[in-house]
Amino acid sequence: MLTYWKNLFLSFSTAHRLSRRLLAYILACSTVLALISTLLQLGWDYSQSVDDTKERITELARSHRTAIAASVWNMDTEQLGLQLKGLQQMPDVQAATVYEKIDGQLLERGHVGRVNGLQVLTQTFPLSYESYDVGELKIDLTLEPIYQRLWQKSLIILATQTLKTLLVSFCIMLIFYHQLIRHLHKIRAFLQKLDASNTIQPLALERDPPSDAAQDELDAIVISINDMQQRHNDDWQKQLSYADNLQQEHALNIRLNEQLEQKVTERTHSLEESHRELKMAYANLKNTQQSLIEAEKMASLGALVTGMAHELNTPLGVSMTASRFLSNKLKELALLPSAESFSREHWQTQLEAIGESGELLSQQLRKAVDLLNNFQQIAITHSAQQTSSFNIAETLHQIIVSQGHRLNQEHCHVSIQCEPALEMHSYLSAFSRVCNHLLQNSLDHGFDHCNRPRTITIQVTAEQGEIHLDYYDNGQGIAPELLPHIFEPFVTSRRAQGFSGLGCYIVYNQVVQLLGGRIKCQSNVGNGAHFHIEIPKNVDEAADDSVFPIVSGSTRNRQTSINSG
Repeated sequence: MLTYWKNLFLSFSTAHRLSRRLLAYILACSTVLALISTLLQLGWDYSQSVDDTKERITELARSHRTAIAASVWNMDTEQLGLQLKGLQQMPDVQAATVYEKIDGQLLERGHVGRVNGLQVLTQTFPLSYESYDVGELKIDLTLEPIYQRLWQKSLIILATQTLKTLLVSFCIMLIFYHQLIRHLHKIRAFLQKLDASNTIQPLALERDPPSDAAQDELDAIVISINDMQQRHNDDWQKQLSYADNLQQEHALNIRLNEQLEQKVTERTHSLEESHRELKMAYANLKNTQQSLIEAEKMASLGALVTGMAHELNTPLGVSMTASRFLSNKLKELALLPSAESFSREHWQTQLEAIGESGELLSQQLRKAVDLLNNFQQIAITHSAQQTSSFNIAETLHQIIVSQGHRLNQEHCHVSIQCEPALEMHSYLSAFSRVCNHLLQNSLDHGFDHCNRPRTITIQVTAEQGEIHLDYYDNGQGIAPELLPHIFEPFVTSRRAQGFSGLGCYIVYNQVVQLLGGRIKCQSNVGNGAHFHIEIPKNVDEAADDSVFPIVSGSTRNRQTSINSG
């Protein structure tokens, strides 16, 4: 018996990890089950206690809120205070507050007590007087007695569950050792001695020999181990005869490897040919793509030249007509025998006709010069531009000041939202030209026939190496059929008033081609227009790396408001 208990103790030593794992798993499962049952029981008790408390406070409020509602309705502050103090004297009540509803708003009329700690339950009850909703009653209850009672109960439950878990675990391990572990130890010792080249006695466990109908898993394992030992001895003899066959198979494998290498070489050559053909096809595709791009550029340039010629034909044709008219008039005057033969009114009429023709000629020539200037701005070249570092907020302020006279005439208010220290390294002239064209576009088109207060908002932020400029106006907006073509040349809604339609096209070219950014426009008729522009903060780094650096800065925005109305 002493040897049995000694072996039982040794079965839980370091060398016997299975026994230790079984004990650990049993203890862990029992502990988890004990904790779960404890938590479930405590949760159930907590829920029942809270429900009892809620029911008790509901009954308490039901018995007092009629009187409290009457005090609120009659504005009896003294009686209301006494009623609240009476509520505070109730068990577990920490504080009570009464709110009066005035014009849909709840205003505090009375309060007693103070809420201490986090273990508080708050209940709110409506107050009504003669079918009128006069306010609410809020009662704060402490849950500390419930928590103390549950804590004491949990200690008792854990103590009893721990003792029960230890006893059950010991009994289970004793059964495991007697029925399984000691036999596993003997099986392990037998397997350690097992050698296919030597014959040993078959394995036998220290238990009553079972009958064929009473065999269990251990008996099946013993039978399988003994059969395995016998098969290993037979296999050992067979392996000696297989040695010659293995040498023959090795020679065959060498020949198969040589054939495989030859196939791999042929397949590699075929893949190289396919790769060469793919490279040639890719080169042809790139050439075709470049040709298509060039063709598209030429088509765009042709459309631009055609539009420009059409725009210039009108002012130049009118100028030629006026010029011929002036020339004919001068010839007629030169052929007159004497100026005295005509009346003064006739001379006055002729001179007025000549003056009007000259004024018309001057206007048309000025329009032609403006069109040519705008046309020159379309052709953007980096070589003619110089980059520099400039403060965005100061630049926008200078642009608004330069447009001050026109803004005052149009009664337009401009708001700039930008960090005071935000700077960028780019083309200052291009940036200024974009902002000027946007302002002119709002003044010329956005606020046409606009009777409400006119406002323009410019928001500038920096995100991950990019400058985001959002331009808003509250004008009449852009027509849906015109919006998809807003950045195309010679697109305008006021061509009859002499506008060429190159402003937005110049803005698009400056942003995309020179500043290396992106621009898009959103607008609804009657709700103004929104231009969103994203440009690199450092145009040189963007051109070199094609990746914008991440820039972090203050999130505080500068609010600059210029009232030009």
